[in-house]
Amino acid sequence: MIDKGLISKYIKQVLIIAFFSALLAFLNYLLRSWVIPGAEFITFRPQLLIPVLAGLVVSPWAGGLIGLVGNVFGDFLLGYNFSFWHWSVANFFIGFIPGIIRFAGVKTISNVNHFIKLIVLIFVANALALFLGMTAQVFIEGKNALMPTLNTFYLPALISNTYLLMLLLPPCLIPFKFLKLNIETRSMFLFLSIGLLVLTLSVFLFSILNHQLTIQLEQANFLGTEQIQTQFVEQSFRAVGVLMLLIIIVSTGIGYSFSKKYMLPISLLAKAANNLKLGKWSSTDKVEVKGKGSTEIENLTELFNTMAGEVIKREQKMNDEIRSLKLQIDKKQEEKQVNEITETAFFKHLEKRSKAIREQRKPKNNE
Repeated sequence: MIDKGLISKYIKQVLIIAFFSALLAFLNYLLRSWVIPGAEFITFRPQLLIPVLAGLVVSPWAGGLIGLVGNVFGDFLLGYNFSFWHWSVANFFIGFIPGIIRFAGVKTISNVNHFIKLIVLIFVANALALFLGMTAQVFIEGKNALMPTLNTFYLPALISNTYLLMLLLPPCLIPFKFLKLNIETRSMFLFLSIGLLVLTLSVFLFSILNHQLTIQLEQANFLGTEQIQTQFVEQSFRAVGVLMLLIIIVSTGIGYSFSKKYMLPISLLAKAANNLKLGKWSSTDKVEVKGKGSTEIENLTELFNTMAGEVIKREQKMNDEIRSLKLQIDKKQEEKQVNEITETAFFKHLEKRSKAIREQRKPKNNE
């Protein structure tokens, strides 16, 4: 028997892939002139957010296919046809690899571990995809050596792709409920944003230095101006690439440490307080954060455990008193009901008849 629900699901995914592939192709065509300074064949590609987002929200295969099909359509719009098919394959991995976090059972980015895994997968996806694309380009064309090509174009593309995705992706995940805003994820996003801000300022500084160098060389009528500019840009990209890697490592490390030391204990306390409110807390339960938080948080945790224990004891005492009071009320109510019954005319009539019957039976018993 055909499962109509399954067919409907697949049709929906096909429509999603078709629509967003067309959107990616259009944006590739529209943003074709947004070239990275110093790397004339590499463009800024914020549109890569589309396959990555689809890979996370829909499925890894959806993200990969959108990256592949969208790039193929974009090449046709630009008149390249299938000349750069290898870059379409590379785009498949950019959309597919971040989505494999779903295979690990992660349906929502809800803690610091999930956030770090997502950052690592985004970086790995771009590093691998760009390496495969450029390696294939070198072997297909046979004009340039691999290492000079990687030195010239690899870092600019890796830096721009990773930077844009890390900046744009987290806010876009919130409406799709794939990123749950809580204490841990907010702290991670804060430190990552600070790191990206530092990277942005660094790139801006390198741009100013490059501009000033160009002006000085032109004023001096130096013949090797273009060569010096190229060397400066390459060195700048290397410096920015190293800085970006350090920022990712440092910001995620600080965010992880901060979350585990301060945010996690607070989350545990909030959860424990909610359980206490719902009555899901016993006198033997305790919040354990020893070695994870500061002295203040440890003191707060100890105070909460003491308070929770007192609340449980008072609640138990109050329940015992209510139970005892209820028994007394029930006993008095029972006595009242008995008295009400015995005071009725009907009951007195029955009592008289019972007494008369007993009196009538006495002579017979004497015989």
